[in-house]
Amino acid sequence: GADSSTVNTQSRMPFMYSSQHSNMVAIELLLDKGSDVNAIDECEWTPLLYAIIYSMSNVIKLLIDRGAGVNARNRNGWTPLLAAVHFGRHKAVKLLL
Repeated sequence: GADSSTVNTQSRMPFMYSSQHSNMVAIELLLDKGSDVNAIDECEWTPLLYAIIYSMSNVIKLLIDRGAGVNARNRNGWTPLLAAVHFGRHKAVKLLL
């Protein structure tokens, strides 16, 4: 099979793309195969941050349930909660609190 830790030019892994597009089957498979739920890209964004930005509530819940760092900060100091508030993702705010 393909290497789930392969990255593109922005240091994004297949797991991050799956988090952006709410592909639950792919996310669960990648996590089960050892993908890091707290992986970061070149901007220090995690799959949880991408799921929040793209309003993927089901992905947010899954990532939190699988151990995503809800207090992790990117290089600009943004936490998942700050991103959810900033982008008006009310469901994400509720899931994070």
